[in-house]
Amino acid sequence: MHTGLEYTNSGVQNIRAILTLMALTGNLDQPGGMLFRTGRPPQLRRNRISPPEARPAIGSARYPLFCDLNKSGHFMEAPRAILEGNPYPLRGLIVLGRVDHHGLPDPNLWRRCCEALDALIVIDRFLTNEALYADIVLPATTMYEITSYRRYPRSHFLSREDHPACRRVEK
Repeated sequence: MHTGLEYTNSGVQNIRAILTLMALTGNLDQPGGMLFRTGRPPQLRRNRISPPEARPAIGSARYPLFCDLNKSGHFMEAPRAILEGNPYPLRGLIVLGRVDHHGLPDPNLWRRCCEALDALIVIDRFLTNEALYADIVLPATTMYEITSYRRYPRSHFLSREDHPACRRVEK
């Protein structure tokens, strides 16, 4: 939905509730509501920058198809790189949006990773568990505050650069 709800603790349930209300009121997949129909297959945004050839992507030994298709590493293998240096040391991390180590299979492993990093930068709307370990915490905006231009295919949802849905709060 790209409203910022996906960054909250109960984001999945909130989004389900909104979609259920849209369906019950007849506003799901209808003009004026959220449209799912597209005139062409959706274009998947792929990373067009090839990874460095000198080093394999983190996790490529265990998840070769994922790493090949996405041209990136697999995040679940980051703890091995941080704590064991396998396949090479990972010493810094930028967390954009919520990772929330309590949602990972082994929360204590992720906590140890946060402690072991030389640099941890967190960009989020909330003070997350990762932000407590961060060297730098930067504020993020919701999709209602952001001032970028985005058009969704064959839908009526449009955000313009000069007209965010609400004004930023200045402090």
